[in-house]
Amino acid sequence: MARPEAGLLARVGATPLVEIPLVREVSPAARLFAKLEGEARKAIHEDGADVIVLGSTTMHQSHAYLREQLPVPVINPGLVAYKLCELFLDLGLSHSKTAYPSPEIVQDENLWGQT
Repeated sequence: MARPEAGLLARVGATPLVEIPLVREVSPAARLFAKLEGEARKAIHEDGADVIVLGSTTMHQSHAYLREQLPVPVINPGLVAYKLCELFLDLGLSHSKTAYPSPEIVQDENLWGQT
């Protein structure tokens, strides 16, 4: 959901929930894709959605299917995050060293619990 202080809440058409447990139940892809498509079409026709943003990187397999089925763009958040990271690296950008300074003592050996 959009953060209220960002001023985007008024632009969010819908945030439907597709009730298929993705971890505990091994659902056939067709069943999940059909539910996602149904909710997306409902958002398009009832709420005026002009783009669909998948709500989880666990839905990445549905992206190609939904992109072919729906009349609006479908955004895959995992791919967007990957491409943004790639862009930042290509441009030589990183986080703010003022807001997030490097540690005084680098302890990379402890990063993965190795001491």
